[in-house]
Amino acid sequence: MAENATTERAHEIKAEVDGALSQHVDQLAAPETLRVAMSHAVTGPAKRVRSVLVVLTGDAFAVNAPTLIRAAMSVEMVHAASLVLDD
Repeated sequence: MAENATTERAHEIKAEVDGALSQHVDQLAAPETLRVAMSHAVTGPAKRVRSVLVVLTGDAFAVNAPTLIRAAMSVEMVHAASLVLDD
């Protein structure tokens, strides 16, 4: 994959994961204050390097896209939790 194609794919993945995370948090059956806090922790500005690596690795092994997005979301949520709990 050429550098520009890889960069473009990384931006596509980031946008897809950002959207999926926002949608997931919005649909949670949780008190509003908890959803707002989770949204702040999970959907803030980020490079999403972990998500990009998960999806690109899965692409190399022909893993289906919905599974990859769920895995990428999981990695991002665990990372966000580690940052929150570290404070």
